[in-house]
Amino acid sequence: ASSFEPGAETSDEVLIVPNPYSVGGRLNVMNYTGYPDDIHFVNLPSYCTLKLYTATGDLIKTIEHTTGSGLEKWVDMRTDANQQPVSGVYILVVDNAKDINNVQLPKKLYKFVIVR
Repeated sequence: ASSFEPGAETSDEVLIVPNPYSVGGRLNVMNYTGYPDDIHFVNLPSYCTLKLYTATGDLIKTIEHTTGSGLEKWVDMRTDANQQPVSGVYILVVDNAKDINNVQLPKKLYKFVIVR
C-alpha cells in the first residue's frame, strides 16, 4: 500500500525518480529499491497527460494521469510498441495539465536519462 498524495497545484515542480535510471544489476544508481523496472513521476498536477519522447522527438509512451494524485508510474518501462527504451536522454512533456479544481496549467518539459 502507498499513501495518497493529492496532485500539485502547479506543473512546475515535477520530479522524475530515479534520474538517471540505471539497469545495472536490477538496482539503479539511486538505490531506489522495490520498483526496479519502474520510473515514478511525482509532484504531478491532479490531471494531465504524460508524453515521453526520445531526444530526437519520437513519441514512445503516453500515460493518462487521471487519479487526482501527485504520483504516476511508468510500470515495467515499456513503450507503446512494447519495447524497452535504449540508453539515452528522454523528454517528459506534462500536457493538458489541470489542478484539482479543473483549472488549466501550463505545459512543461523535463529531461531524464536511461542507462542500460
